[in-house]
Amino acid sequence: SMMTEDEPDLWYDQSNGSLVPCSLREAQIWLADGYFTSDTRFAKKEGDGNMGEWRTLEELMERNGPSMPFTEWYSSEEERKEQEEELGRLLEEMAELRQRRNHLQRVLTEASERRAYVHSELDRLVQKYPATDTRSMQTQATLSTVISVQTTAAAPRPTSPVPLLPQISPPPGVDPFALLKSCIGARRKLNTDDVVGRFKQLRIRFDRCDKKQLVQRTSSVFAEHRVKMCTLCRLKLDSTNNVMEHICGGKHIMAMQGAVCADALDFWWSAVETATTAQPVFGANPAPGFGRKPEPGFGSKQGFGVKPQPLFGANKPQYGFGAKPPSLFAVNKPQPLFGVRPEPGFGKKPDPGFGARPEPASGNKLDPSKRSVQGADPIEPPNLPVLSVLRRESKVDKLSANPKDELAKMHSIFKICDKKKLDNDPNTIGLFAKPLLCMICNRCSIDKASNLITHITGNGHVDTMLKEGCPVSQNATDFWMSAVQRACK
Repeated sequence: SMMTEDEPDLWYDQSNGSLVPCSLREAQIWLADGYFTSDTRFAKKEGDGNMGEWRTLEELMERNGPSMPFTEWYSSEEERKEQEEELGRLLEEMAELRQRRNHLQRVLTEASERRAYVHSELDRLVQKYPATDTRSMQTQATLSTVISVQTTAAAPRPTSPVPLLPQISPPPGVDPFALLKSCIGARRKLNTDDVVGRFKQLRIRFDRCDKKQLVQRTSSVFAEHRVKMCTLCRLKLDSTNNVMEHICGGKHIMAMQGAVCADALDFWWSAVETATTAQPVFGANPAPGFGRKPEPGFGSKQGFGVKPQPLFGANKPQYGFGAKPPSLFAVNKPQPLFGVRPEPGFGKKPDPGFGARPEPASGNKLDPSKRSVQGADPIEPPNLPVLSVLRRESKVDKLSANPKDELAKMHSIFKICDKKKLDNDPNTIGLFAKPLLCMICNRCSIDKASNLITHITGNGHVDTMLKEGCPVSQNATDFWMSAVQRACK
């Protein structure tokens, strides 16, 4: 328990009527985690053991004063973790610097020993040949200097951790992690109509790029911003790939409400484009191999007299010089030109000729109608009330009285609305980060709001829902009706 001596004890009333004890700090933490609501009633335990008046947590904090506010406790825990991480990094850097210092000391010791040896050799030569003039002495001094410099340069130098790939840095004044917070006050914002399309294309390019190369190229940017936390979704991210996965998700796109910093999005777009694609998208010629025709052009061909390397049958005997290979026309027994070779015996012989066309291999191939325009496989609709029109629900929060007439009215308004404005509505853009599958009809891939309205207002979907007795949520129909009406303005 996190209870302290000077912290008051509380009681809170559960839904079943039982009383559960807790401390004030525990009540604050559980309220922030969503276990309580702001209307939950608490009672303070008095000194005589009796319970005081039932009040909300905010009223108790105003009357008694919290021993330690939750925000202060949470921030202190975060600071402590950051300090521990920073201390670990500093210790690693100190160990690495200590290794470099020892290596440099060894190099200097070896260089000084070589220089002393060179000078001793020069002194021996001067004593052996005393009749030397001033020019020869200067030449010897210059030679000793050159030799000492060469010996020092020839010594192995310590290897510094140089990045393998060039780093990608944002332009001055651009925060690459601006997409993790509110971009309403951004200097240059992306057009609302292009938000969904840009993030979908960014996700497709991120899925096909080289993730390791992307991490290496953005390591310096990621190191400058140590704490990466999405203030919109309350989620902490610890790597470049996690950031890309999160900002391209439907929940985050909906949380941004159409306000996207164009400069930050352009930076991540260029970073993904710079990373070499592991699976090329356009025009990358695969390496030549078995089953591929040579590419046309004037490239180098196999020269005359070069013996080709066999792909298969390497254990077969090779015919040397003077040996004749078996004749192609020396057939031991007649063989059918086409069809199946007859089996020996007196049974029924198959008719010669071309065999029957082989049956295609049976497999669970996805219906082409269940694929989106980008080719991504659809997923089941999330468990959201507004998407209950695509799921087989047994019970809804508010049942629609006449769903067929309401959907027909929605269809008539949908015909005259602006489809592009409907697809880029900030209230609906986050629902279609990935194409959705209609669990009632099981035959369509929905990747934008206009496709969903077209499907749910069609006769096939409505008849299937009424035939199978699927309830229609009034809140869902009101939500999509309001979205269509906003697109008409």
